[in-house]
Amino acid sequence: MKRTDVAFRTQQSSRRCNMRKQPWFAAAAIAAIALLAGTSAAADPRFVEQQAENELLGDWVIGSTVQGLDGEEVGNITDFLIDRETGVITAVLIDVGGFLGFAAKTVAVPLAEFEMTYDAHQVQLMLTRDAADAAPEFEFREREELPAPGAMGTGFAN
Repeated sequence: MKRTDVAFRTQQSSRRCNMRKQPWFAAAAIAAIALLAGTSAAADPRFVEQQAENELLGDWVIGSTVQGLDGEEVGNITDFLIDRETGVITAVLIDVGGFLGFAAKTVAVPLAEFEMTYDAHQVQLMLTRDAADAAPEFEFREREELPAPGAMGTGFAN
């Protein structure tokens, strides 16, 4: 045997002994690999891993009772308008007036006109109930149907 072979075998043996004597080293290595795998997944900008403190779920807001500047109940939030190009909420839809949901009208108010407390427990509109009642009724458009498969072009001129 060559002298280098002995030294190499001795180093391998001592490594094996160290791993056996120090099981925490193996656990640390596994934890480091898991941490790196988690970091690469979290760094993927295509996904949101968790809700931020300043983000509200739509479920928390839709159905909320809206109070006016005069302290009177204005109505309930029923939906949002979202700009499909920017993804920004442009307006909040509120059912105002009526009695128990009958004869109510839907009014769209820009998001900037609202103040929401933490987690949308209280929603205040920067208008009075009278102003909301006097607002024009929101006109819904029909949802566009997608063209039949194959009816759409490739998007490129021939």
